[in-house]
Amino acid sequence: MLIYDISKLHLPILSSLFEGLHKPVISIGKSVNGSPLWAIEISDKPGLKEAEPAFKFIGNVHGDEPVGREVLMQLAYWLCDNYLKDPLATLIVENTHLHILPSMNPDGFALRRRGNANNVDLNRDFPDQFFPNNDDIKQRQPETRAIMNWIKQEHFTASASLHG
Repeated sequence: MLIYDISKLHLPILSSLFEGLHKPVISIGKSVNGSPLWAIEISDKPGLKEAEPAFKFIGNVHGDEPVGREVLMQLAYWLCDNYLKDPLATLIVENTHLHILPSMNPDGFALRRRGNANNVDLNRDFPDQFFPNNDDIKQRQPETRAIMNWIKQEHFTASASLHG
């Protein structure tokens, strides 16, 4: 299994790897320490709003759980490498918009710990309908705010957060 450290990859490299299958890799925000939160859109018509489901995948919410990050990078590479070669990859790319954020917590990953650079568990930093003790968006971590803003911009049909 190949392991890719997306925090060490630069935008032009990522763009060339996924050329033709997505709009350029974008940063949806920055971490506490200023690392970009890279998101990849994989689609046959990137950047366009279509009557197709849009799926959001997030990995590495906890810095000490890198498995989701690696799985999502492998998914992106597999789809791009196999588009128009493999019927399943082609079906997925042509009928969905995949939005992949391999690492929500690049600072925690770099520090090899669960929390971000402020040692906050990002999984617990989102609004909770049953416990509204964290309703002030200004008190949330920058990574959490970036995800919340991203959700407002894109209307995702479904989402998954990979932990491991």
